[in-house]
Amino acid sequence: MKVDKIYKNANVFTSAARNFHASAFAVKDGKFVFVGDEAGLVDYEGDVVDLGGRFVMPGIIDSHIHIAINTILEYTPELVPIVGDGKPEILDFIRSFIAENPGRSIYKFVLGFYFLHGEKLTCWDLDKITTDAQIVIMESVGHSGWVNSKVLHDLNVSDDIEDISPGLSRYDRDQQGRLTGFATEAAFQEFNCGHMKDITDEQIRVAIKRFFDYCVKMGISCVFEAGSPEGLHYHDRIMQILCDMDEEGLVPINIESSYMIMDPRSIDSCIDVLKDMDKKYHTQHVRCRIMKMMMDGIESGRSAALIDPYDDGTCGGRLTDEITLSKLLVNLNKEGIDFHVHTVGELAVKTVLDAVELAQKEIGGKLLINVTCAHLGVVRDEDILRFQTLDVIANYTPLWHGGTSIPGGVAAAVELFGDVRGRNLNKSGMMWRNGTMVTFSSDNISFGDFSSWSPFQGMEVGISRKDVTLSPVPGDYSQAEFYPPASECMTIEQMLIGYTINGAKQLHLELTKGSIEVGKDADYIILKENLLKIPAQGMMNIVPEQVFFKGVKVN
Repeated sequence: MKVDKIYKNANVFTSAARNFHASAFAVKDGKFVFVGDEAGLVDYEGDVVDLGGRFVMPGIIDSHIHIAINTILEYTPELVPIVGDGKPEILDFIRSFIAENPGRSIYKFVLGFYFLHGEKLTCWDLDKITTDAQIVIMESVGHSGWVNSKVLHDLNVSDDIEDISPGLSRYDRDQQGRLTGFATEAAFQEFNCGHMKDITDEQIRVAIKRFFDYCVKMGISCVFEAGSPEGLHYHDRIMQILCDMDEEGLVPINIESSYMIMDPRSIDSCIDVLKDMDKKYHTQHVRCRIMKMMMDGIESGRSAALIDPYDDGTCGGRLTDEITLSKLLVNLNKEGIDFHVHTVGELAVKTVLDAVELAQKEIGGKLLINVTCAHLGVVRDEDILRFQTLDVIANYTPLWHGGTSIPGGVAAAVELFGDVRGRNLNKSGMMWRNGTMVTFSSDNISFGDFSSWSPFQGMEVGISRKDVTLSPVPGDYSQAEFYPPASECMTIEQMLIGYTINGAKQLHLELTKGSIEVGKDADYIILKENLLKIPAQGMMNIVPEQVFFKGVKVN
């Protein structure tokens, strides 16, 4: 057979269940037509490439990422990290920065809850610094934050505004019912993204092009775009521009997108909304066909839904209950629409598992759609054991397993959850050992610097449960904090499978993506490093030598 490319003397990790390893493969018309050992190449003729033993793997699938939200942040006003420990130091830092940078209409900062040590920060504290300009402080994981009264006034947010979802997306109030300027989840996003109306389509295209360049550089061939807050109507702009760029031949990856539910009042209409979006935003490499729900929030903001309370006695909140969700799952199953749900806390996870169980009883069998729980920070062992039985997929962000999801590290986690739970977070190892399908992703809120989105950094942290970027001594791996428990450290084989074929299965793309097998799209990357042999330390610095998308070299 005449083919486009023949590769020999390769070290191929195929991600294929039947045979994980091969030494040769051939590509024709953007598909793999042969995968095996060099003896099998006698039936093929074409351009031969001797890889000299280089490592080859399938194109990487990032199965939870936020293109839309992070494009907004690409053009946010300067986001200044607050340096301070305790409320007085934090306020002094804000005051000094504004005094040294006068004349701005908005000042945006980022702050980890841990550094307030339980003290409350209010709009009245910030008003003492200035009421002439907006002050917006984003909590470091991006799910909540603080504003001064100028922001509330400019956005016409008054004390009588209703919470979007009590306990989850809410506006904090004092004992007299006055807004304190702190808001969580969807309630905060209007404050955080108020500048988005000023971003032009051309700016969006430039930001997306930078994202594509990053994907090409790192060997990412497919992503799941996990949506943006529904009330902002920004996701539609992003999706239209992505489709336009695809029609122009400018999209070098597959993009599977979603409609994100953040308001419980949207549950009744969400299927019709998503079906309409899939009709409008559907090109060769771009689709919008997955339902996404924000069931709860995040640990550091105490908005993740817990069964046992946080240190302050609260339990966070969930978007809906298991009965309502089970009815939605039955309807999604009828429509063939996959469901992806943000679940950080133990109650959020249990709610989804209970809903799946109820839905299966209702239909008299297993769901035909994929149900994926993402993040899974705090999960009870007894619920981990239910995932495989119920065919629920577990999607983890391995970078979080080194401490980034709870600023302040293990000490902050212990403060939030107590010693036992605080030292037993992100249990992907137990999930894998139980037979659950585990996938990996880069979910993060940073857009200008893509380093934290690197799948190779994700592999390093997933294996070591150490994030060298958080080391108090820059670049010193020995000083990076180990995030317990040791039983949850993944292997490189598990990381590779989670970032390839399992990601394809999560997105229902396993017939064309995720592994180097005959008949599949020729998405593959070539590296000088043998990932199966090298230590985890330093993987974050890996950049593929060559990247191919459907048989075409794109880097």
